[in-house]
Amino acid sequence: MTVRVEIYATSYCRHCMDARDFLQAKGIDYEEYTLDLTPLDKETMIERCGQKSVPQIFIDDQHIG
Repeated sequence: MTVRVEIYATSYCRHCMDARDFLQAKGIDYEEYTLDLTPLDKETMIERCGQKSVPQIFIDDQHIG
């Protein structure tokens, strides 16, 4: 079973770093949208979850926070 994990983050956010570390420690592959490098992805993130803070994580298109 393949699960798609996506994370919206910034390169400097401590909570984002912790989320990345957790996913990597568990061996979970994920797609990352780094908002300070690709600011247009922030609009997409807000549309998807209604939140402006990071990190925001989705598993199979379900927002988990």
